[in-house]
Amino acid sequence: MKKRVLVTCSAKGGVPYYWFSAYDQTLRMQHAEYEFEFMMESGNAAIGISRNIAAQNAMEHGYWKLVQIDKDQFWNPAQLIGLVSRPEAIVAAPYVKKKSGPVKWLIVKTPGAEVQEDGLLQCDFVGTGMLSTEIAALQHMVDFYPERRFLYEDEDGSTKTMTELFPIGLVGPNTPEGRLARIASAGTFREVQDILHCNLETPGRMLGEDYGFCLLARKAGLKIWCDTRQVVGHVGDVVYPITTEALNTPASIPTHNLDL
Repeated sequence: MKKRVLVTCSAKGGVPYYWFSAYDQTLRMQHAEYEFEFMMESGNAAIGISRNIAAQNAMEHGYWKLVQIDKDQFWNPAQLIGLVSRPEAIVAAPYVKKKSGPVKWLIVKTPGAEVQEDGLLQCDFVGTGMLSTEIAALQHMVDFYPERRFLYEDEDGSTKTMTELFPIGLVGPNTPEGRLARIASAGTFREVQDILHCNLETPGRMLGEDYGFCLLARKAGLKIWCDTRQVVGHVGDVVYPITTEALNTPASIPTHNLDL
């Protein structure tokens, strides 16, 4: 029996021709091992909600893996197969910011990590423009974060329950979660009072839904990987990256230095 893979796209307004072309090629391929099924999430402009809907649908309908591919990703079926063939639970295809000049990769490697012989690089954060996730990993996160369950009203008016796995919001030492972490390590009642009533000078950080997902996944004990052999284009006024700068050069890949 083939392994079922759900491929989703947050496509309010429709998908561009290059995305549809890759979709068409994938369906025509009739892969021997994987059964690729596609779902376009066109009803919600909020990317975090759209990704949560995709994850919920994948878990509810018995898929093996979920692959989310944004409409501005220039991808092909070989890259899709390359990602889902990896045994790791969470693997992203790396891509860059839509800007000229030196490339800015939208991945943040784990301190000390280097590209392995098989092309994998362990990361603390990845852009989720093309992300493959095992359903078992998503279910593990759902079980790990019961407090993140919320009610959501679908387009047809029915109320559903899902887990916020792709949050957008502030992180840092002055947020409620940051204060709780500091209180846990406090030694005296006076220190607790200071934590409750005084802000540190260190500002917080606004994380998008992609980095928010990675932070939750790592806190739940999961590892994040990017497959450096599957670089996908990021479509703006042209397809980026324009240059072919090596992924494993220190100037290309930032290291995690966020104060979370």
